[in-house]
Amino acid sequence: MKQLFLVNLSPEHIPDAAAWVESICRREGLPQLESYQVKTCVTEAINNAVEHGFGFGDGNIAVVVWREGRRMMVEISNDAADSAELDGGPAREPSPDAERGRGWAIIRSWTDEAVTECRRGRTTVRFAKSLPN
Repeated sequence: MKQLFLVNLSPEHIPDAAAWVESICRREGLPQLESYQVKTCVTEAINNAVEHGFGFGDGNIAVVVWREGRRMMVEISNDAADSAELDGGPAREPSPDAERGRGWAIIRSWTDEAVTECRRGRTTVRFAKSLPN
């Protein structure tokens, strides 16, 4: 069953959404370290949605979590202006001395599958993390 958390763009709501996802992952059997990784990925995806989608303006971000077979699925989406440059995620990794821009690299390295889609004014980041056998 899909579960939804609607994040208001107030900074104090971002940790609430990430902790909510982490608690679902733990309840579904994802070990503590992997649950923390998913929580961090959610935080990065929400921060990217705020920065690139809304520019710290008004709006909401939807966080949806569900179990699909042996995987936890997470989807973060916003209704901000279409960010076509983010479609598929950044084309390059950040340079080793970059002070920012590591969010997508973290998401890709800490999940089993990650995609970004920009369609009709909606940007969606979706990723999966395998549950243990």
